[in-house]
Amino acid sequence: VRSCDWTDQPCGLFIEVDKIRIEDHLWFWHGVEAKKPTPCKFEGCPDTGPMMYLSRHIEGVHFATSYRCPYC
Repeated sequence: VRSCDWTDQPCGLFIEVDKIRIEDHLWFWHGVEAKKPTPCKFEGCPDTGPMMYLSRHIEGVHFATSYRCPYC
């Protein structure tokens, strides 16, 4: 569980570090639309993308979550 640091509306709410939970949070609390490119509003972040990209981006970059490939 991590704190949301979305800067246009500093919510500080806690989010489970899971792509679906992050998508739900972005939609419900920040109004991010599924297919509309939206800038990431974590402080100093230049990335932009639709919600599916942003949720994975936030999970991997801002929450520093990584997964080990089962084939490597």
